[in-house]
Order: sequence, then structure tokens, then C-alpha cells
Amino acid sequence: LVGCAGLELHGSAALLRSVAVNADQRSSGLGARLVKAQLEASLSMHATSVSLLTTAAAYFPRFRFAVVPRSKLPAALNDSLELRGACPDNAIWMHLSLE
Repeated sequence: LVGCAGLELHGSAALLRSVAVNADQRSSGLGARLVKAQLEASLSMHATSVSLLTTAAAYFPRFRFAVVPRSKLPAALNDSLELRGACPDNAIWMHLSLE
């Protein structure tokens, strides 16, 4: 396994999950391909937005994600384990509108 990325759909709000690339494969473009594939999947599922929680916030603005306070996230994401404490306290919320 050299990389992974997941996507959860909660209503029309998507949550990008667990983007990771093996250290030996970083800077190869694999991470970008994984993120782009999940963004395309979210569009095909008719999501209106994609959010994520990350400790690597500097990576995601290249995909037009912006840092947002948790209060600005779609309410449908409250069903996710991510919002119920699965991620570390120092993680940062980011959001991308697809509309």
C-alpha cells in the first residue's frame, strides 16, 4: 500500500478522509491524484461541498480548500465520527464548496 484516501457522504456534504501517502512516494504526485479522484467522486455523488479535518493544512489550498471554523461546516457532517472526536485536537477544519 503506497497511498489511500476515503470519502464519506452525509446528505449532500462530503467528508474527505484519511489521505495518506507512504513516505517513499511523497512528492510523486500520488497524493494529488488521490485527492482529485475523491473530488471527482464527490461530484458524481452530487455533493455540494467537501470538508476535511487535517494536521497538514498547508497541502490542501492547492485544491481550493479554505480553513473554516467548525461552526461553518454543513450540519449533516455532525453524523461523522470525525466530528465526534476521531481526529486529534490540533487538526484543522477545511472546506470546499462545489456549487
